[in-house]
Amino acid sequence: MPKKLHSYFEALSIRRKMTYIILGFVLILLIFFSLIFRVMMSDLREAAVSRNAEALSLIMTDLSNYESTLESLSTHIIKNDYVKQYASSSASEADKTALQSQMSRNTFKENYFNFSASNTGVSGFAIAKSADDYTFANANEVHDTAFYDRLVSYVISEHPSMGGNAYMALPDDLYREANFLCYVMPIADPDRQTIETGGYFILFVSRYGITKIMARYQAAGTGVSIVDSRGNPILESGALHSRPGIEDLRTLKDREIRILKDSDRILLAGRLTNTDWFVFYETPTAPIDAQMRKYQIMTAFMVAAIVLVALLMIRAISASFTRRITEMTTVMADVRSGNMDSRYPVRYHDEISLIGEEFNRMIDEIQNYGLTMAVRDLREREASLRALQSNISPHFLYNSLDCIRTSALLANDQAAAKQIQLLADMFRYVTTADVSKRETVTIRQEMKHVGDYLALLRYRFQDRYTVNIQVADEILPLCILKLVLQPVIENSFQHGIRHLAEGGVVNVLGWAEHGRVVIFKISDNGAGIAVEELHRLRALLQEDPLTERENTFMGLLNINDRIRIAYGNEYGVSVESELHKGTEITIRLPYLKNTEEK
Repeated sequence: MPKKLHSYFEALSIRRKMTYIILGFVLILLIFFSLIFRVMMSDLREAAVSRNAEALSLIMTDLSNYESTLESLSTHIIKNDYVKQYASSSASEADKTALQSQMSRNTFKENYFNFSASNTGVSGFAIAKSADDYTFANANEVHDTAFYDRLVSYVISEHPSMGGNAYMALPDDLYREANFLCYVMPIADPDRQTIETGGYFILFVSRYGITKIMARYQAAGTGVSIVDSRGNPILESGALHSRPGIEDLRTLKDREIRILKDSDRILLAGRLTNTDWFVFYETPTAPIDAQMRKYQIMTAFMVAAIVLVALLMIRAISASFTRRITEMTTVMADVRSGNMDSRYPVRYHDEISLIGEEFNRMIDEIQNYGLTMAVRDLREREASLRALQSNISPHFLYNSLDCIRTSALLANDQAAAKQIQLLADMFRYVTTADVSKRETVTIRQEMKHVGDYLALLRYRFQDRYTVNIQVADEILPLCILKLVLQPVIENSFQHGIRHLAEGGVVNVLGWAEHGRVVIFKISDNGAGIAVEELHRLRALLQEDPLTERENTFMGLLNINDRIRIAYGNEYGVSVESELHKGTEITIRLPYLKNTEEK
């Protein structure tokens, strides 16, 4: 499939190619903007959730402080001696009368209502032992006895199911008449050792204090709802579209906030465990969507403008390309018809102009082709003549050496015959090598050539020098480049021990390491190399094999270059030497079992 698409694209015209490229770019741009909008929308929603959570947290904190104030006020009243006496199981009618007398006095009201009424919306309270036995005080409004009978009866019947200090929302008929909430605190019986309810303290609290808290943090368009432990609404402000249940929220810790919904509206919920209230904070996501819609419209216009400009540019550029390519094809047609004077007009410095320049240059070269070919043929003939003149057949040399060897044998000169035989073998081994083709032989063959060379040296130098050869049998069948060892051994004689009258030693060691590398070490106890020359030689050995160099050390450098070119830079030649003490040449080669060329 990719090959078909590639072939189809290559077959298109320049205009269509550019159109597809621009459309692909626009598609990528749209995908990119879509991802950006998605990320921005997610970030805006997260920011909205964070703001709502912060507002809900502040509302819950103020509600908790508000409840603490009511609790403090209630506790303070309950500690009054008259209240304690009335709440005891031994209380008499006189104790109730005494409490009612105190509650009707201005001093009592001033102590308990002045501060509370202005800050918390407390309008009064009642102390009840039963539905029929209660007393009350009201700072503002006065209700009839039937109202208080129904109020106290409702609180006493409903509070045990709530337990502890609790806010209680009154039924609709009571609330319409009372217009307040009830904050209820149980009163312990002071005459008993165990904790047992001796009555109830009922604080009349208007919704003003809670409404003020909600208004302080509620943003426009949001809805806040407070419900008690049974799901009865305490107070609602704003439109709350979702009505979640509270059963799944009972696991919330004090003032913990949970996200219940995050789609078209964001709904958060929190719990105040001290009053067992649940607070819901809801805000619509429409403003966020409207804000993003503006950016989407702007982006759509921008992409449309880009597409329009791109199409106009494609039309203009492709027209320019088409016109110039047509000019070039016209020139090509003229040249094909034989008009070699036709040329493409080069006006610019772009790629088409470069092609035109090359095309004009090609025409110039075609015009001079005849003369060029004639000169080339003449030079090739001259080179062939020189090669024929300088060519000497190796077979002629072999036959000549064989004739000389036969003459020596007829003259009974066995030493001369043997030397000629060795020389002929060495010459045949050397002249059949083509180092440019990386010709390989076995190490056994290379060592045979080394042996022939050392045998010739013995005829010349007799026993002035000693050669020790220790080459492991396991490496003899392995492959090696031709003419690697003998030139190095010859260097040891020529530049190392040649000028020693006696005592010269050349050691040749060869072995394999770990079945991966073949190592040869050729050492002598001759003249050695000066420090400066040794540093220069080592630097030359590290250079690129194709680098042109001076003639110094050419033998070692050629061997090192051949090895590195054939097998890589991890193989090659290294040198250790000390002046007047000798030189050691190390050759690293790969462990090759197969002599076949790759």
